[in-house]
Amino acid sequence: MDNELAIQDLSRRMDNLLRPGKILAVDHERARARVRLGENLYTTWLPCFARRAGNTIDWDPPEPGEQCLVLAPGGELAGGFVLTGLYSSTHPAPAKEKNLTLRKYPDGLELSYDHAAHTLTIRRPDDLSVIVKGSRMEFWTDKFEIFSRAKFGLMKTISDALKSISKSKTSTMMGPQNLLPAATELPGLIEKIDSFGG
Repeated sequence: MDNELAIQDLSRRMDNLLRPGKILAVDHERARARVRLGENLYTTWLPCFARRAGNTIDWDPPEPGEQCLVLAPGGELAGGFVLTGLYSSTHPAPAKEKNLTLRKYPDGLELSYDHAAHTLTIRRPDDLSVIVKGSRMEFWTDKFEIFSRAKFGLMKTISDALKSISKSKTSTMMGPQNLLPAATELPGLIEKIDSFGG
């Protein structure tokens, strides 16, 4: 290889070390993506970076149209890796607050934490199912409140149980009498529980 060809090859490799592009297609089975680098220039199927890929492992595949970078060691695109996470005009930053960490999902769900206000928020315009599986769960807090526009099963079950207790009587020499705590304390508690239903 003469000097001119060597310089051209070196220049090509330098240009390919770091190439911006957009995700063209994703192979979820193999965790690979193809990237469009130019009008008529596309990569082969390349592995994608993840936050972790060891015993602690993440799965968050890229999407077609997402802006990315192809990192190609030695300047060979066929041996490159896809790095996503670049804002673009199509997908701009979803927030501007410096104290906010936010993640948005395609179905409209937003998960955010404001570390200045110490507030963790989960929002979704439609129904949301939260499934927690485990043999044991512990919740430690000084105060716990639930606000609901509609009465739901748990609150109704508790309310019905307390109503049943409040109507129970104990035998005395003067005949059946209401249990004192049930007669004086439970009605107010029942009213608070029923208020969840609006």
